Amino acid sequence: MKKSICLLLALACLLLCAGPAALAAPDKIRVFLDGEEIIFDVDPFIESGRTLVPVRAIAEALGCLVDWYPESDMAVISPDLRAGPTLAMALGSNMAYVGDEAVALDVPPRLVGGRTFVPLRFLGEAFGLGVEWDGGARFVLLSDPVRIPLLEGKTASEPFSLLNGRFLVNMPAGTQDIPLTSADIMGANPSADNETQLLLSEHNQTLVVYASSLLRTSTGELREDARLAQLDENYQYADIKTAGGLSYLVFTPQTLTPSDQTLLGGALLRFADNTLAMAAVFIDANAFAHRESCVDMTSAILGSIRAGTYAPDTSARTVSFYDFSIRLEKDYVYYREAGSDFDVVYVQKIVPVGQFAPGFGIYSGLSPSFNTTGLPETGLSDTILGQSVKWYGALTDGAVTETTNLEILVGPLADNTYKHGFVQPVTPQEWTSIRRMFRSIKQLAPAA
Repeated sequence: MKKSICLLLALACLLLCAGPAALAAPDKIRVFLDGEEIIFDVDPFIESGRTLVPVRAIAEALGCLVDWYPESDMAVISPDLRAGPTLAMALGSNMAYVGDEAVALDVPPRLVGGRTFVPLRFLGEAFGLGVEWDGGARFVLLSDPVRIPLLEGKTASEPFSLLNGRFLVNMPAGTQDIPLTSADIMGANPSADNETQLLLSEHNQTLVVYASSLLRTSTGELREDARLAQLDENYQYADIKTAGGLSYLVFTPQTLTPSDQTLLGGALLRFADNTLAMAAVFIDANAFAHRESCVDMTSAILGSIRAGTYAPDTSARTVSFYDFSIRLEKDYVYYREAGSDFDVVYVQKIVPVGQFAPGFGIYSGLSPSFNTTGLPETGLSDTILGQSVKWYGALTDGAVTETTNLEILVGPLADNTYKHGFVQPVTPQEWTSIRRMFRSIKQLAPAA
């Protein structure tokens, strides 16, 4: 499946999508080990203020072995992949053994749903783990206290450019500017005009700053922009800040839950040209145990936002790529994904926030990227690069609408390459503009 050309609110969607965590029952207790969730076939529960969990599932997650002795109803947990003592606990007994030492339990092990349940805090602390209970989010976090905090000794002191210089933030030393890649076509975006990723990765923990151009214009009021961009209403919003030519609204989530991408905070930005972008800070599951310092760093990063010098060109103009040029109409911008044997150009119109935007993409490659066999013909044809070609796709009652997806294939050309166009127009008027742009494509002479 090709990458969607409608990427305008991609980062907003990422912020809104909580993944599997959002599907958990509100009263379910979840357990995380160094940020990775442990899955149980019988759910943990609370008894007398203590969380009880199935012993085998938790022990195996800790890298331990479990032996069950039915004659004494006793579970023996011994270290395997994790160093630690041997533990022994019997059903219904308030006495357990850590090595040879007898230890009193607040709650005895119980048999529920065919599983032996044991107190989680006792088990975690016996193996030297930090045990943290979050009553609001109803999760227990087990963490290795010897893990070096990601941000130990670090401050947000070095300037980094985002979105090709649209704005800047301060980041800790050691941060890398990492090119984003498309999971669909496996190419790297060479310009970073539309998306940026800053990565700090140490001690098997990561903090990432993402920035994305929304390719939208503001209503003039950032809180209304946030509503129209469908930012989750559960975020907390700070006061609007200004920083030399831009204003921005910082938002933070109400609660934090461990995941591969835990959102710590973000900002919706409005530039001097009235266009919008978004920035967001995430940590991975391993960094979650040190989230307090990461939250403080997030505040420092977002508080350092300031205007850059770059602004996208939205005038009517001719732009050139590695083997062709195209005449873009006013308010259209472009970005690229490039690979070893292909180049994809995405073209998008900047429209007011909350509106659907027309756009299209052009694939240039050594082979066709789609097969016209079986696709419906629209009855529309064009002459592009000297070839008479047909448009394929399903029209709505014979008309182009915002749900229409159209495709065209040109080639092979003189250099044995192909052009594959894919279009998602929004109105018949914009479809006319897009067809005009496709007709303006010219093949460039090979570089000497």
